[in-house]
Amino acid sequence: MVSVRGLRGELKVFPHTDSPDFFCDIESVLVRDASGGMVRMRIADARHDNGMALIRFEGVNSRDDAERLRGAELLLPAAEMPPLPDGRYYRFQIEGLDVRTNDGRRLGVVEEIMETGGNDVYVVRPEHGPEILVPAIPDVIVSVDLEKGEIVIEPLEGMIE
Repeated sequence: MVSVRGLRGELKVFPHTDSPDFFCDIESVLVRDASGGMVRMRIADARHDNGMALIRFEGVNSRDDAERLRGAELLLPAAEMPPLPDGRYYRFQIEGLDVRTNDGRRLGVVEEIMETGGNDVYVVRPEHGPEILVPAIPDVIVSVDLEKGEIVIEPLEGMIE
């Protein structure tokens, strides 16, 4: 959570999703504090504002109540995630996938996803050699197969040494 907003216990949260209404579509989340303790909290109200989620939890009714949650992490089990449209994926679904070229050559594993503004970039870590930056654009991404655990790409010229 980024900060407290107002006097009624509202929290400003940076959502790691491109759906501004994400928190409006769910009833509760797991809240993990800095010590690692976790509790499920029901969402009383959620809305979005300038790329941030504004959330008020049941039982959090004042600024002081909300301050106790500052720095906590909001989590949602994968089974509770709202479905995405075809061709869209959550970060946790992409990170860890094998990356292969369309001719079958294994490049490595998606280690992280960089958000660049225009499109995401997958940071692929090969077994040997430098990381490979793969733009997540239709000209490069041929297919994503979650069941097989792999992404097939058509590398741009100069992408792979």
